[in-house]
Amino acid sequence: MAGIGLDDMIVERDEFLQFAWYIRDISGIILDDSKLYIVENRFDSLCRELGCRSIRDLYLKARSDPNRTVERKIIDLITTHETFFFRDENSFKMLSRFATVWYFGRKGCRAGSHIPLINIWCAGCSTGQEIYSAAMALRETLYSAPLSAVRILGTDISDECIAKASYGRYTQFEVERGLSPERLERCFTRDGDEWRIRDEIRSMVTFKRLNLMNDFSFLTEFDAIFCRNVAIYFSPEDRKSLFERMAAHMNRDSVMILGLTETMHGVTNQLFRMESDLGVYYRRAY
Repeated sequence: MAGIGLDDMIVERDEFLQFAWYIRDISGIILDDSKLYIVENRFDSLCRELGCRSIRDLYLKARSDPNRTVERKIIDLITTHETFFFRDENSFKMLSRFATVWYFGRKGCRAGSHIPLINIWCAGCSTGQEIYSAAMALRETLYSAPLSAVRILGTDISDECIAKASYGRYTQFEVERGLSPERLERCFTRDGDEWRIRDEIRSMVTFKRLNLMNDFSFLTEFDAIFCRNVAIYFSPEDRKSLFERMAAHMNRDSVMILGLTETMHGVTNQLFRMESDLGVYYRRAY
């Protein structure tokens, strides 16, 4: 049977298919034949680290690990971490516009309440640039509002991403991708050779490791859900399930914002498309 070279290892096709099903099971990510190079490029070093002589060995080690440490290492390697600050900036301008309406519409009726006036969820937040972009945009828009008025939850399946996002520390290269000099000076402080998000912005956000394939019914209701460039790696069935479960966490005024190339067309009838001058968003159908 034909195999794929992985340095001095050969990945047989039946091994790859077994591993691909395992990846889908733990993450929702689909690996078809065109993604063989991902296995070739990303898992050789982990196999060496764990003393595995094949992808099948790695699969068996992950399945037999009661602490799921190996599984989490695999997830860190298979997930895409490409992101930068204010990616598709109109999405954040659109969020700010909605937030102004939500905040001033609720300011009186929730006076004295401990409930945040605005709740936002960034699903698949990666290393934090998206969630901090949302926090910065809302702080600029609602500059007179107390910090407690806005709560933003960032979730990701990767331990490595959640750790970096929670720390809020970025290299010079990372802050130069999407941040203006004014925002950098206003929202970050120098920390050696890197930059750290200011406590004022950091206090608006919380992070949680979450596998979107698993149950998340324990989450609250959100005014905005960012789920950008996450479900593109899912099967049609898993994509439908994800968006319908997310819709259950939206109210009549809530919006969902996807990536620029994504669409809900043909996925589910529980969310309907809306357009503004700043872009496309979705609302829950009632």
